[in-house]
Amino acid sequence: MVLGKEHPDIATSLNNLALLYHLQGKYQQAEPLYIRSLVITEKALGKKHPDVARNLINLTALYQAQGDITRATDFFHRGLEVEQQNLNLIFTVGSEQRKQKYVRIFSVTTERTISLSLKEARNQKTAASLALTTVLRRKGLVLDAVADSIQILRAQLEKNPETQKLFTQWLQIQQQLSALVFSDSEKQIANLKTQLEQLEAEREKIEAAISTKSAEFRQQTQPIKLTSVQAKIPQDAALIEIVQYQPFNAKAKIETQYWGKPRYAAAVLRSSGEPKWLDLGEAAEIDKLAIDFRAALATGKPFNKLARTLDEKLIAPIRPLLSDARHILISPDGQLTLIPFEALKDEQDKFLIERYAFSYLTSGRDLLRLKSNVNNSSAPVVLADIDYNNQTQTVASAKTTGVRGSQNRRSGDLANLEFDALAATKDEAVAIKKVLPNAKVLLGKDATETAVKQLQSPSILHLATHGFFIADVEQNLNASPDLELTSRPPKILQVENPLLRFMSKKLHHLRFHIPALSHRLRAATLFKTG
Repeated sequence: MVLGKEHPDIATSLNNLALLYHLQGKYQQAEPLYIRSLVITEKALGKKHPDVARNLINLTALYQAQGDITRATDFFHRGLEVEQQNLNLIFTVGSEQRKQKYVRIFSVTTERTISLSLKEARNQKTAASLALTTVLRRKGLVLDAVADSIQILRAQLEKNPETQKLFTQWLQIQQQLSALVFSDSEKQIANLKTQLEQLEAEREKIEAAISTKSAEFRQQTQPIKLTSVQAKIPQDAALIEIVQYQPFNAKAKIETQYWGKPRYAAAVLRSSGEPKWLDLGEAAEIDKLAIDFRAALATGKPFNKLARTLDEKLIAPIRPLLSDARHILISPDGQLTLIPFEALKDEQDKFLIERYAFSYLTSGRDLLRLKSNVNNSSAPVVLADIDYNNQTQTVASAKTTGVRGSQNRRSGDLANLEFDALAATKDEAVAIKKVLPNAKVLLGKDATETAVKQLQSPSILHLATHGFFIADVEQNLNASPDLELTSRPPKILQVENPLLRFMSKKLHHLRFHIPALSHRLRAATLFKTG
């Protein structure tokens, strides 16, 4: 079959030839081929197709290698916007397996934005904002997939038949768009751009209609903006977004040199001003410190030296950016999600809890879910001394862990899990009651999953229970050679509900200020209770 000069396959061939020149350092030869590939792809498939993102991201790497940071940032922004629209499609109608797959594939560009802001575009406002916006949109998306926010939204809209009908139409259009965007059918490619434009126009019309009737829908479908998150940060607070990333080398000529060793970075955002990024060091070293620190806390061994060392690595570099902040909104990553930052020690050998109040977030975008009217929250709730033999009701029972959606698989190991009683958690609950006299305390057979689901916006929710961990099972996926420059073959965990695989090693000290129970909870293990 003879292909026309503007067929998408021609664009792919041009892109791949440009890649070859790029890797050889022949940037002047690569650029016109990349641009020609982009023009053909946009004309044939529309400006929102994944292949357009591929072309834009490759041009980003080219300009980054040439030191043209302005154009690199501009093309990166355009490419990330296309990726985000396609991620939204997947998260609306895709299976959990598909969601996890694409989150990991797109994590490559997330890390590259961080690397750009820390290296070539260091101290540049546009690149720093782009990197943090990307992290806020993507970090923890797998948990959002598990929460099945679309099903929750559907349930909220059921009260209004007219809105429910529009929502059903919107979902149908999303399904059609997803089928078209991710299809390899030659028949569909023939008039794909026209079909996509028609469906997108129809979708926008329906979205506008639903948005006038539902604030929840409007919030769910609007892209997350840095300014929106920033507006939710109190004046006396600072958001610290910690991420693990691999530095990217745009000038590398062989695949093994594209990516450096994993590192941690932190973005700091106050209620006003620009975000600031800092590199915190190699992940392997920091992870070991975090693991040793948790082990010392759990076994009662001396931990002061580790607490001080971790502060020097993680918080001391950030401290100058905190200024007068006394409330830290922190979103950790990797092993750092399992340590209590309150127990770290500063230069004066004081626990950080003596200096700051901490709130833990999965991502800074969690702030957008918080209701501004805190008076709507109810009294604190404490669940402790759980009866683990009450198999039909228990919060921590492996047999009753809730999973929404038939596409979710449960680990076969769960049926064999058993939990011993945590007798000391009753004393813990009694102690909390003395500090919070208005707290509602649920003990024994009253501490159930049903009781938790019936709660309405507790100001503090404290769960004194077990957690469990099931080891990862990795699968290698071969990345398509024409997708992007420097695509890493992603490793995908065996597909099953991540919340069944990992629920924190010891969830016996969990404290989180939440306006709605559907928000994810975060464990901070301070002291061993049983």
